[in-house]
Amino acid sequence: MRRTAAAPVLPDPSHLQRPRLAEDVVLHPPSADGTPWIVQKGSHTYLRLATDLADLMREMDGRADHAGLAEALGPRWSADLVGEAVGMLAGKGMLDDGSAPPAQRRVRFLGAHRIQLTVLRPDRLFDALRPLIAVLGSRSAIAVGLAVSVLGAGTLALRAEDVARALGTPLPFAAYFAVAMGYLLTTCVHELSHGAVLAMFGGRPTRMGVMLFYFTPAFFCDVTDGWRLPRRDQRVAVALAGIGVQSVVAGVAALAAASLPLGPTAQSTAYVFAATTYVACLMNLLPFIKLDGYLALMSHLDLPHLREKAMGDARSWLGATLFGARRRRDLPQWWWAVPFGLASMAMPVYIVVTLLLILADLLLGLGTAGAAAVLLVAGGALAYVLVGGARLQREALQAHAPRWRTWTVSAGLLLTAAAAAAVVPVPASVQGGYVVHEGQAYVVLPSRAGDVTVGDPVELYRMGLVTSTEVGRATVAGTEPVTVQAPIEAFLPITAEGLTLPAAGYPVTIDGPLPEHAGSARVALGTVPGWRWLTDTYLAPLGIGGAQ
Repeated sequence: MRRTAAAPVLPDPSHLQRPRLAEDVVLHPPSADGTPWIVQKGSHTYLRLATDLADLMREMDGRADHAGLAEALGPRWSADLVGEAVGMLAGKGMLDDGSAPPAQRRVRFLGAHRIQLTVLRPDRLFDALRPLIAVLGSRSAIAVGLAVSVLGAGTLALRAEDVARALGTPLPFAAYFAVAMGYLLTTCVHELSHGAVLAMFGGRPTRMGVMLFYFTPAFFCDVTDGWRLPRRDQRVAVALAGIGVQSVVAGVAALAAASLPLGPTAQSTAYVFAATTYVACLMNLLPFIKLDGYLALMSHLDLPHLREKAMGDARSWLGATLFGARRRRDLPQWWWAVPFGLASMAMPVYIVVTLLLILADLLLGLGTAGAAAVLLVAGGALAYVLVGGARLQREALQAHAPRWRTWTVSAGLLLTAAAAAAVVPVPASVQGGYVVHEGQAYVVLPSRAGDVTVGDPVELYRMGLVTSTEVGRATVAGTEPVTVQAPIEAFLPITAEGLTLPAAGYPVTIDGPLPEHAGSARVALGTVPGWRWLTDTYLAPLGIGGAQ
């Protein structure tokens, strides 16, 4: 239900003398009393129109000039007013420029964080599914789905210990594969649900396909046509349909895990799938990124481009506060516009940082390849912040901020960040695994083993897909490596019977009884300045910089 702005296309001036709508432009009359005219360009751009402008566009058939159009529309129009409207429509690409309409692109780049590949046009699919959609969209079916979703969530709460154990214990590769395939199929049904509800209300989904969303593969269904639905509650229902169906699937998995006679591995797999799917539903409800919760809020307020306007107000507030720029507001009617905009600006960084905190230990334990992945994601977050700062500064200068203050404050912020990186101490560590071999425990370190010295404290823990549990503490007893056969659990939260890898192990002294045969380990190296921690953590595993 997203609306995207068309790139400006300026026709040849000769076409503006007797204007005609472009071939891919369609006017949709109001679908109910009080609803606006809507102009559609292509399959994904929808704009609302005032009645007077819609009347003008209806007259644009390429036969009348500006004076003729004004005469046809009556005394409220003049040739000059028609000329202004024609120029505005031409700038939005709504008028015929003498060329063929652009071909529908299968690949769309909507920023580095979102790349879409159209796989099919789903019109016929949803036409064939209309009888099934009518049954599943009935009140009784919705009530049953809501009950399953609530009961499933309650079951996870009552079985919290079992769920925590499943999330914090290594599982076989087959279990993770089953979770991944289940999640993939669920997200596909999620997107089909958006299109199904739109079709139920009389709209037409235009595209379905796959995309990369914040470096993660996902499906999408373009339901931009939902903007033509006459009621806000219908548009909200389209936006929330996917979350509703996904939560029902999670509920079914949770109830199955708790009630069916499943084996320990199958039960843990079901709990992991149910818990992660519920979390995905909650994340999808966040209104600060362009997910379903945001689309539902935008539809409820009937305010297109809410996020962009709120972020514009937030940048204007920051520009006025930091640089003394003149403040402007696109959403003066909403007191929460600036906080909402600030949260929307910060949310991508928050998501990336959270993912790094969850996955960094796992990825860094893989050595160079994992460090490269972490560095790529962290670099993307840093680039987002720097580009955002440059845009804030540019808009402040355009809003008449004093140059001396803008540059002084900007330099001060950069110097403060540099000073913090130079002096603020950060705990440093090396991520790896541990192995118990013939009664002796060893730590195995894919990288930076040379940084470890005798006496360094070691944390031993059991790593699961989401959480980890400490199982013991140790101290490095020697820095002469010994070749040991390390199970895969020492590097990844995966159990694989008989699968081991030769690795360099460093003996450690266990504080207490020996833990289970293998797991993850973290060697604490004390504290270092922030810049040193950054280079040691993200660059040293790649052979760049780091401790010497």
